[in-house]
Amino acid sequence: MMEERVNELLPLAAKIARVFGNITGLPFAEIELSAQEALANAARLFDSEKGDFTPYAARAMRNALCDLYSVKSATIATTNTSSRTSASA
Repeated sequence: MMEERVNELLPLAAKIARVFGNITGLPFAEIELSAQEALANAARLFDSEKGDFTPYAARAMRNALCDLYSVKSATIATTNTSSRTSASA
C-alpha cells in the first residue's frame, strides 16, 4: 500500500525538485533523485496515526532539498574562499 502511495507521489517529487532546480553545480537528475530518496525515507518513517501522508512527504522532500542546497552552497563558498586565498598568496 505505501509503495503505491510513493509511486503516486513521484510526480510531486519531480515538481518539488523543479523548484530547487537552480542548485549550482548539480544536474536536475541529482536534485530529483534526492527528492525521490526523501520520499522513500518519508514512507518508511510515516506514522499513519499522525495524519495524511502527502503533506508529510512533501515537507520531507522540501527539507531534504533545502539541506542539499545548504550543503552545496557551503561547499561553493568554501571553494571560492580557498581560491581567493590561494590566488593572493
